[in-house]
Amino acid sequence: MENRTYYKKYLFIIILITALFLGFILLISELEYGHDKKVLNKKVDAIITELKTTNPKLTDEQILEIIESDKGNGDSLKKYGYDLERDNLLKENDNTRHHFTIVFTLTTLGATSLIIATFIFYSKKHSNEIDSLIKTLENINHHNYDLELETTSEDKMSILKSELYKTTVMLREVAMNSEKDKLNLKDTLSDISHQLKTPLTSILIMLDDIINDPSMPEETRVRFLNNMRREIININFLVQSILKLSKLDANAIEFNPVYTDIQTIIASSIENISAIADLRNVTIEYSKTKKKKILCDATWQIEALTNILKNAVEHSPENGVVKISEKENDFYTEIIVTDDGTGLSKKDMRHIFDRFYKGANASRDSIGIGLSLAKSIIEKDNGKISVESKELSYTTFKIKYFH
Repeated sequence: MENRTYYKKYLFIIILITALFLGFILLISELEYGHDKKVLNKKVDAIITELKTTNPKLTDEQILEIIESDKGNGDSLKKYGYDLERDNLLKENDNTRHHFTIVFTLTTLGATSLIIATFIFYSKKHSNEIDSLIKTLENINHHNYDLELETTSEDKMSILKSELYKTTVMLREVAMNSEKDKLNLKDTLSDISHQLKTPLTSILIMLDDIINDPSMPEETRVRFLNNMRREIININFLVQSILKLSKLDANAIEFNPVYTDIQTIIASSIENISAIADLRNVTIEYSKTKKKKILCDATWQIEALTNILKNAVEHSPENGVVKISEKENDFYTEIIVTDDGTGLSKKDMRHIFDRFYKGANASRDSIGIGLSLAKSIIEKDNGKISVESKELSYTTFKIKYFH
C-alpha cells in the first residue's frame, strides 16, 4: 500500500484550521445570541414594569397573554417612526451586531490566510524537494555520485529519495566497476599482446631462417620445426584458456554438478599430464583412500586439477616427486597436491592466482594463466583453493569441495 503520510499531514492541518474556525464562529454566534436575548429581556421587563405602574388593574395572566401574543402587525410602531421590517427598536443590539460582524470578518480572513499559508508552505516545501531531486539527477548525469539523500520520514517524496539514493549507489558501483573493467581489459590486452608477441616473433624468425637457408642442416631444420610446434601449442593453450576465462567471467558456462568419484577426477587429471611428467622424469604419487564422491562438474574439475598438476610438475626438479592425497570430514572433501620444488616467495604467494603472473622460478614456456583458470573453475563450482609454500622446500595446493 502506497504511503500517503505527506497528504495526510496536509489534510489534517486544513481540517484542524477549519474546525477551529467553525468552533470560533459558533462561539461568536452563541455570544451574540446571548447578548441580544439579555437586552431584549431587559426591555420587556421595563415595559412590564411601566404597564403595572400605569395600569395597576392588569393581572399577571393578562400581562403574560400580551407578551406571548403575536397579533401585532407593526402599524402601531409606525406612528413612532419605526419600520418593523427595517428598524431595530433595540439600538444596543445594532452596535453589538456591528462588533460581532467585525470579529467574524477578521476571523474568516485569519482562517483563510492560515489555509493559504499552509498551502503555500507545503507547496514550497514540495517544490524545493522536487528541485533538490532535479539537481540530484543533473549531478548523476554529470557522473557525480557523491550524494546524500538519506531520510527518516516515510512520505512518498522520502520513498522517492530513498529509491533514488539506491539507484545512485547502484550507478556509482556500475561506474566504478566499468572503470575497473576498462583498466582490467587494458591490462589483459597488454598481457595477451605480450604473451603472443614473443612466440610469434620466435616462429617468424625460425621460418625466415628456414626459407632463406635452403641448405640448412636437416638436424637444425627439425629442431626449428619442433620449436615452432611447441610455440604454436603454447599459443593454442593461451587462446583456449583466455576463451574459457572470458566465459567464466561472463557466467556463460553452465556447470552441471553430479556426484562423482573423486578418484576418477584425480586419475583423469594424472593421465592428462603424464606425458609432461615423463619428459621431466617427475614421479606422481597418489595415496588412494576409500572411495569418496563429491558434487561437482567432473569435466571442469578435471580441467582445473590438470592445470594444478601441470604447474606442480613444471616446478619440480628433475627426478622430483608430486604427491596427491585426499581427506574428508563432515564439511568438505579435500584434494592436496604437493611438489618438492623451489617453493614460492612471499611476493609470489600474493600473486600466484593472478592472470599472466609469472613467479621468479617460472619456466620459459610458462604463460601464467593456468592457476588463474583453475581457481576460477573451482570457485564457480562451489569449491575453494588455497596455497601453502616454503622457499627451497615445497608448495602445496589444497582444493576443498564443500558438502
